Amino acid sequence: MGRAVRVLGAGASYHVVARGNNRQMMFLDGEDRARFMELLVEVAGSAGWRGYAYCLMGNHFHLAFMTPHGDLPAGMRDLLGRYARWFNRAHRRSGHVLGGRYRSAPIESDGHLLAVIRYVARNPVAAGLIADPVAWEWGSYRTLVEGLPGEGFVDVDEVLGLFALHRWRARRALQHFVLDGLVVSPPREPSPLLAGEAFRRPSVWHVFCALPSFEATRVCAGLGYTHAEIAAVAEVSRSAISYRLRAAAGHSRGVPGTRR
Repeated sequence: MGRAVRVLGAGASYHVVARGNNRQMMFLDGEDRARFMELLVEVAGSAGWRGYAYCLMGNHFHLAFMTPHGDLPAGMRDLLGRYARWFNRAHRRSGHVLGGRYRSAPIESDGHLLAVIRYVARNPVAAGLIADPVAWEWGSYRTLVEGLPGEGFVDVDEVLGLFALHRWRARRALQHFVLDGLVVSPPREPSPLLAGEAFRRPSVWHVFCALPSFEATRVCAGLGYTHAEIAAVAEVSRSAISYRLRAAAGHSRGVPGTRR
């Protein structure tokens, strides 16, 4: 089965994820992350991208942004190519830094954008690295909530404008929105953004970004997605999805010789 065709267009927005080769680390220290952000700001500035969110983890990163000229492939090729070359030189290594091509999902509405901003902000918490997302230095959430000087990628006014007209109210609403459901400092008042699109079940694409492919297939099937929907994101045939689910079921029953 061939690669899925990317949806491109002027003014389109995307949630982009890229992982290290074989899920290995692509950021070894703060210097790596700082260099990646420098390159991101350069590429985004040249292309006119409008940033909404980012989070740099250890073996992957998340970006959310709008492309006014429909140049996602060219910009990402420039960003990832330059970073991979720098990473190999800095760490005196060779070979692939990135694990295949990046994943990109179109952001189709304000509600979808809110969901992405929340998902990206909570990524370090979900990974068990921190308890409060504001503690993660290499993400846009901290900058937005604490009013820190921007790093040049995220359009702070654009993002806060999704929550309220006044900045202090917008920061408070954003914080409530992201923290809702976390054990850490739960808000005393319910977020005004609790209803609607932002709280639908996770998409197939988000599940595959978070889990290994076989486990993601099983989880998506459990969420009620069809084999065709899962196959489109996994970039395999529907029969391959059926095989994965049969293998997972056989493994759970302890069938000898069943592969996952």
